[in-house]
Amino acid sequence: MALEVQFFGQLTDKTGKSTVQLNHATNLIQLKEILFKEFPLLKESKFVIAINNKMATDTSEIPEHAVIALMPPFSGG
Repeated sequence: MALEVQFFGQLTDKTGKSTVQLNHATNLIQLKEILFKEFPLLKESKFVIAINNKMATDTSEIPEHAVIALMPPFSGG
């Protein structure tokens, strides 16, 4: 399963990338394990995750060819 993971804001500084391609994650728990292993600084970061432009939770399943976005906290005004 091919997944595109996008990083936004300060997360691009912590990963050194804006996008990565990953395989073998079917849910967010697996995805986080993979990302934390490859990018240890993410463990200390607060972020929300969207799957195909919809906010996700740890129990969310990841469909094949999904686009995943990791976004730092944001506020509106």
